[in-house]
Amino acid sequence: MVDDIATVWGGQVRLGRNPANDEVLLGNSGGNFTLTNISAIIPISEEVVYATVAAATAATINAGVDAVKTLGYSTVGDPGAATYKRSASEPTHAGKFQSADGAWWELTTLQPNPYMFGAAGNGSTNDTAALQNLFDYADAKNVSAYLPAGSYAVPSASLSVNSNVHVVGCGRDAQILRTTDVAAPVFYLISKTAAVLQNFSIIKSIQLSSTTSLAMVSSGTLTFTVSANASTGQFPYAVGQYIIIKAVTTPAHFMYGTVVSYTGTTLVMSILGSAGSGTFSSWYFTCYDNANSGVIFSGCTECVCDGLYVSGTSIYVGLETFNGTNDVLMNNVVNSVWNRGLYIYAAFATSDGCRVINNTVRGGSFTDYSINCNGATGGLVRQALIEGNTSFASLGDGIVVGANMQSSVVVGNSIVAVVGIRDGVYNGNGIAVIATPASQPQLNTITGNNISQALNTGIIIINGVGTTVSGNNVNNCGYGIYLLQSGSTQTVYNNVVSGNSVSGSVNDGIRCDAATAGYFYGAVITGNTAVSSGATGFYASASVDRLSVTGNVFYSNTTSNYSNSATNSQAAGNVTA
Repeated sequence: MVDDIATVWGGQVRLGRNPANDEVLLGNSGGNFTLTNISAIIPISEEVVYATVAAATAATINAGVDAVKTLGYSTVGDPGAATYKRSASEPTHAGKFQSADGAWWELTTLQPNPYMFGAAGNGSTNDTAALQNLFDYADAKNVSAYLPAGSYAVPSASLSVNSNVHVVGCGRDAQILRTTDVAAPVFYLISKTAAVLQNFSIIKSIQLSSTTSLAMVSSGTLTFTVSANASTGQFPYAVGQYIIIKAVTTPAHFMYGTVVSYTGTTLVMSILGSAGSGTFSSWYFTCYDNANSGVIFSGCTECVCDGLYVSGTSIYVGLETFNGTNDVLMNNVVNSVWNRGLYIYAAFATSDGCRVINNTVRGGSFTDYSINCNGATGGLVRQALIEGNTSFASLGDGIVVGANMQSSVVVGNSIVAVVGIRDGVYNGNGIAVIATPASQPQLNTITGNNISQALNTGIIIINGVGTTVSGNNVNNCGYGIYLLQSGSTQTVYNNVVSGNSVSGSVNDGIRCDAATAGYFYGAVITGNTAVSSGATGFYASASVDRLSVTGNVFYSNTTSNYSNSATNSQAAGNVTA
């Protein structure tokens, strides 16, 4: 039996080999052939084929064999087919097996995939270990981890990717499924550098629901009949889990609280608070925690999410960079997550130079904020870039420039249909620059954005300092552009509104107002156009001080084109008729 032909070593020609006795036919240049044992000639690298890894593990493999192939990992023809090379010692990663003779064999491939580590990819089998082993192998061998088409279930654990590891999928058909509702991100990278997650899906397939008709309350106990049965292990929460309950038809109305008990399909909740009111017959539930996320980069540097698709109304936050440096969220699509689509966040540290670029966030009336950026107590977000993103149908605000955000730019974004108001007066905005009682956003630039159909305001600046709002198009919003001083402790000053086009506002086109006289001063309003507003083209209250209004065009507004009662105001060159 001959299994291969015509291989040349030096002056000898190997015509074939009988694997049963390691004999080969050898010939020389004179055409004389002899039958020679393989051990008597130059060692030949051998490759043997097995059906599966299990079959190879059970085999006693000849010492002269340097490499083996499998036709699949678990079954012949599955995507785990691979080549393994003989190893002098046990490899330190999971891409290995030990044959019956005691030899170690190491996976050797430039494109490892989860099936080579035992993944089922069927959407129900727990593939967490296979995925993590894949990522660790890619790190150990300095290759990219590849995700082919498949549904890889990761019920509750968080996957990690080491620095400089590139995980790339085949597209949306490569799906990582979160199959329980837990306060843990699907990917959790801590203090990593230059890791890349690219071109695959993260989908949360669990969604607890109820059709129990109940009136909303802000305290007390409520009992729901739910879609999951605790006795079958399908109920996604533990006793004490903090969750949020949204009315399916009107998600702006919600309650939150903790699980008291569950038996069968009966869920008892202790309600701790609510927003909105009314009686509803259809509810969704989800884990009420920022850690309930698709991806969190925590303290990372130059890590990237590129081309991911993140979807699931029971995901609380889509993609987040926390205390990051130069992290990038780009070209991603986030669909109908519960609270924040994309999130730049800092707490007790600084987020520097992070970028959110060319993403699409589809709220579907569920996502409270398409893009949210803020620093909590002791946290600072600075030099962030929010560019070229599209927000559609967010519930609370399109883009939030929050407290402790400085020297950042929001440019060239498209925000359409901010459809509802949550629990605060100033929700329902296209772009909101918002302070907290402890801190104020400073020196941020809002420029070249297109905003339409925001229920409350196209662009609102609340207690911002040194904000530049320029070259934006704001159409058919509640208010067009609104500068507001709120409270009695923070001063608003040195904000500039220039070159914007505002039309079709339900209320005022451009408005300046202050809750406390003398705390709003030094604003410049120049070169803007505000037309076809339902109230006043430009309005400034008497509590505003030292206001410059020059070179603007205000016309065809319903109540009046221009109403400026500001103290120490300068106005010149405005067209108001």
